[in-house]
Amino acid sequence: MVEYRLAGGKRRTQFFPTRRDAEGYVQQLHRDLNPHLPSAQRLRFSELVTLFLKSKIDISPPTRSLYLDTFKRFVVICGDPLCDEIAVPHIDILIQGRLLGKDPKKLQNRRLPTNITINKDLQNLHALFRWGVRRSYMNFNPMDRVDKLRVPRRKPRSLTLEQFSLVLKALPDPWKLLTLLSLSGIRKALLASLKRSQIDVVQSTITIPEQKRQPSRIVPLHPVATALLASRLLSIPSDEERVFFNCKFANGTWVDALKRALVPRIRFHDLRTCVSTWLKQQGISGDVVSKLFGHSTPALTYRVYTDLEDLETRRRAVQAIPLLPAPAPAALPTPEPSPADTEPTCST
Repeated sequence: MVEYRLAGGKRRTQFFPTRRDAEGYVQQLHRDLNPHLPSAQRLRFSELVTLFLKSKIDISPPTRSLYLDTFKRFVVICGDPLCDEIAVPHIDILIQGRLLGKDPKKLQNRRLPTNITINKDLQNLHALFRWGVRRSYMNFNPMDRVDKLRVPRRKPRSLTLEQFSLVLKALPDPWKLLTLLSLSGIRKALLASLKRSQIDVVQSTITIPEQKRQPSRIVPLHPVATALLASRLLSIPSDEERVFFNCKFANGTWVDALKRALVPRIRFHDLRTCVSTWLKQQGISGDVVSKLFGHSTPALTYRVYTDLEDLETRRRAVQAIPLLPAPAPAALPTPEPSPADTEPTCST
């Protein structure tokens, strides 16, 4: 049902069989009342991208760069069609082109994109088309009829405490401090941009600022990490706000340290899996671990960031069941010999 006012002030109500028909009627009515708006029939994809990026003045530069990369791939693979002509076949062509490597950047690196990167492109296109429909630049969102590609779940990877100690010895000083700070479950990007105002050395805590879907939270630090962090604050200039202002945390340094320590290769982000696994082995509650990581539910922490494939961990879990001591087995009665067995046998 759609209800609106006429020019004379009278109200008018009109019924439609489906919600899609009602939304289409409202969009057409909006375009009729606002003839200055660009029409979807003469607006091309590149022009829609320009209007979209101009309206998104509050997004960060990395996010804007990801949007631009996605829209450039769409133009390279699908061309620059009119917004009214964009439909599901265009999205299928984009997915097939990405899977075949029709991307100049990926062709230079000789690496084909994964389903995760393609799903990010689909997510960015969904945001663009949804914005276009709300502004009456498009009649419908073709991404509503497109499903994301299936992504296989990645098995969690972790190190033992002995292996982690070997990695610490092989890392340089800035990396060593960054690694020890990650024991509190903080992501690498937040640690690399850590500021002096976020640190409380007396309370041994770091204040994580508010993010998109997470409120601000206070994270405790390990005592060894607090001592190294205090030394780092004394070594940098007092007027410098950033803690790691002169450090570049290239991934090659981390990989070289893993090779020198002779441990399995993992990502730096997998340290969150290590911390979650170690805390689980120590008997820490899942609610505490999820709060430390900033997750909404413990199920996410266990599903993504906990490695419980170790046989010894499962063995200790079974042995920790508090059973009562089992009674000693009773002696089995010995059968009495039958008379047939006691009769002497005759030998010939």
